Amino acid sequence: MPKRPKYKKGYTWTHHFDEWWDRVGEEFRIKLFVFVLILIMLGGGFGLYHWVQQSEKKEMIELARVRQEKENESIRYRMSQRPIPPGDWSPRED
Repeated sequence: MPKRPKYKKGYTWTHHFDEWWDRVGEEFRIKLFVFVLILIMLGGGFGLYHWVQQSEKKEMIELARVRQEKENESIRYRMSQRPIPPGDWSPRED
């Protein structure tokens, strides 16, 4: 079988990476794998924490909005039940 160059004319960044990867030791590859795994787990944990905080914030805003609507409704009801003093309203003003 004739020898062929792995890469054609000129070296690419993938060629340099492949050469470097072949030269590094097994312990470095294991450390790199563990490091990347820890980064992924921490990123997922922080992402989950951020998502929970956002959902709680939206829930509290919704509860405050509903409570405000109920208060406004009760104020409107109380205002509608209050007797209108004479002279404040005339049917001719309509």
